[in-house]
Amino acid sequence: MSEPSPAQNSAPLSYATPGARPPRIGPGFVCMLTALGLIALGGCFLIGILVTNESQHTFGSATSGITVVTVSLTFGDILLELVLYLAAFGAFAGAIYLMTIGLKWLRKG
Repeated sequence: MSEPSPAQNSAPLSYATPGARPPRIGPGFVCMLTALGLIALGGCFLIGILVTNESQHTFGSATSGITVVTVSLTFGDILLELVLYLAAFGAFAGAIYLMTIGLKWLRKG
């Protein structure tokens, strides 16, 4: 004589089914905030480029009026601008990437 196994005799339990999970928007929200931070960081890099370009003009007042003396950029200034441009556009590219990930996550919800 063989006894039936407990798996064959048991009926499904209605209270043991997993409930509906609330949507997880936390990671998508964090991605979107990080993307906004990268946009702000890229803007700071662009402000650095503006400051570097502004330093090549010296404004002085003479007795006859305002004179503008233009100073050419050195190799170091040009290299700094190049690095700042690369950093700014890299930050903007990272922000675009994080925004697409965040929007996909929020849409999946």
